[in-house]
Order: sequence, then structure tokens, then C-alpha cells
Amino acid sequence: MPTATVHTNGRAIRRYRILGGWNSIPFAQQAGISYSHLAHIEAGRKGGSPAVLNRIADALGRAIADIGTIDAA
Repeated sequence: MPTATVHTNGRAIRRYRILGGWNSIPFAQQAGISYSHLAHIEAGRKGGSPAVLNRIADALGRAIADIGTIDAA
């Protein structure tokens, strides 16, 4: 089964989160991920799966294209 390639823009996620007035822990809870996972994504140490990026985008009220890209394989 092919897998998608995910390119995450952690800086954009952090910027939109802060602009939305979210602190990291409540935002991570809203997005359904752990605080440490969010911190790693925002710092660029980890990417996110397509499902995680969708949850983050939904929590931010943004489109996936605003925070990263998902390329189907």
C-alpha cells in the first residue's frame, strides 16, 4: 500500500496557534495529540501523519495547505 509524503511547516502551525490565542497544552488537547508531539512538530524535529495534520488544521480552523502538504504516493 502506498504511503503519503508529509511536509509540515512547524513555524506556520506555531504562528497560527499563537494568533488564535492558544497556549500549546490546551491546543494539543483540542487537536487530539500530546503536547510533546505538538512541540516536536512545531520545532521541526518531527513531521506529522496526514491524520495528525488534518486534526491540527481543523483545530486551527485552517486548510492543510496553510500548515503543510500531503503528497499521495
